[in-house]
Amino acid sequence: MTATDRSLAIALSANDRFKLRYPRTLKAATLAALVLTAVMVWLSPRYQPQPYVLRNTEFTWVEIPEAPALPDERVQPAPPPALPPVLEVVRDGIEVDPFTFPDWSEVWNPAPPAPPATNDDGFVASSAKPVLTFFAKPDYPALARHAGQQGTVLIHVLVGTDGKVIDAVVVQSVHPLLDRAAQQAARQCRFTPAMQREFPVKAWLAVPYVFRLR
Repeated sequence: MTATDRSLAIALSANDRFKLRYPRTLKAATLAALVLTAVMVWLSPRYQPQPYVLRNTEFTWVEIPEAPALPDERVQPAPPPALPPVLEVVRDGIEVDPFTFPDWSEVWNPAPPAPPATNDDGFVASSAKPVLTFFAKPDYPALARHAGQQGTVLIHVLVGTDGKVIDAVVVQSVHPLLDRAAQQAARQCRFTPAMQREFPVKAWLAVPYVFRLR
C-alpha cells in the first residue's frame, strides 16, 4: 500500500467504510440464508398426504306408531251439594221412650272382633257365657233427640271374673252423643261371669243399645 492509499484510508470515516463493505456483507448473508434454508428443507420430514375418511355411524330406525286419538270427554260439572235434612223440633210434653229393651232370647251375640289392647289376660276359652243380671238403661241425650238421631249402638263389654264390666268398646257407631251414652251405661251393667268348668273367667260379650224416637 502506498502512502497515498494509507492516507486515504485514514481519511475515510467509519460510515464510509461500512458502505464500502455492505455489498460483500449482503452477499455473505444471502449465501448463509440459502445454506440454512437448504439444511432445514433437507432435515424436515417428507410430506405424505392422507385423504380424509368419513366416519361411519350406525343407527337403528324405529317406527313410532301414532298416538291414538283421545275421546272427546267433556268435563262433567260437579253435582250440587245435598241439602241438609229438615229437622223436626220436638214439642215439649211429648213422651219419648229413650230405649227399647231387646228380647234377649232373640239376640245373637256373635264372636266379637279382635278387641283393642286392654289390661286383660287375652282370650280365655269358656264353657258358659256371661249372663246379664242388671241392665243399665242409657240416658237419651237431649241434643241428639232434638236432632233426630236414632239407631242401634253395639257395645262389646269385657266381663271380669266378679261379673263387673272391665272395658266397653263401641263396635257399631250411630252418633258420638249416642255412642258415649251407650258406653257409659254398658259400664254399669252386671253379669254372672263366664265359666270354664267350675272356674270364673273373663269373656267378651256384645250388648246392643237401641235408641228410637216415638
